[in-house]
Amino acid sequence: MSRPLIFLLCFLALSVLFAVIGVVHYWASFNGSEIAFNWASGILTGVVAGGIIYVIPEIKTYIFLRKFQSIFGKYSWKNKLRLAIPAHTISNVVPGEDKYHAHCDATARRYISEVMISKQTDICFLDSDQNVGTTDFSYISFGGHNLTVKLIQDSNYYDNTRKDRFKKKGSSKEFICNNPIGYDYGIIIKHHAPNNHKIIWICVAGLGIYGTTGAAWFLANRWEDLYKKFSDKDFEVIVKVDAGKDDSATICE
Repeated sequence: MSRPLIFLLCFLALSVLFAVIGVVHYWASFNGSEIAFNWASGILTGVVAGGIIYVIPEIKTYIFLRKFQSIFGKYSWKNKLRLAIPAHTISNVVPGEDKYHAHCDATARRYISEVMISKQTDICFLDSDQNVGTTDFSYISFGGHNLTVKLIQDSNYYDNTRKDRFKKKGSSKEFICNNPIGYDYGIIIKHHAPNNHKIIWICVAGLGIYGTTGAAWFLANRWEDLYKKFSDKDFEVIVKVDAGKDDSATICE
């Protein structure tokens, strides 16, 4: 049973209870049976109070889920949210930098998959870098996946002349990874499909490995901050994260 239907039934039940109280009050006053009215009104008041106690947590849960779905979308077992990581994360990894990229992409996906599972969101994994051909489905992509690259290229922070920084179009402000000092930058982008508002595309990436994991942690654990700022609208945000401290991620643009 859906929550809106539960609320409707509770509302109807409370309406009936108040109507019964009114009828009992009229009957008691007409027949002079004040004791009967007191008993009946006491019982009905208790039932009403119990109903209210039950409904309030349901309303809070419903509002919370509506906020969550405003950011990530609403899914079912027939229409699952896809989590996409680059092929190097699941293939044989050669020694070197790719190993760290594979680890950070897997960590980023873990942050998101854990929060999705906790909210009973239906998800599946898109473990491929191959061009999907069509993106008529909702996804969250990580790191260097082709879907991530596409969203970044379509964003306001893409600079085809420099790959080592985020720079907003029309602005001189730049965000440059500086690991020796101990911080990194990540980006979180959310766009709705142009022809279908129910389809949501989200990507998480960083200039370095900490930018990716920090941005994913922020999306998974601080999504309510994004809701307060953007509600269900598209957004593009830059987060700054201390090296090795994903939970230090904060919005800086």
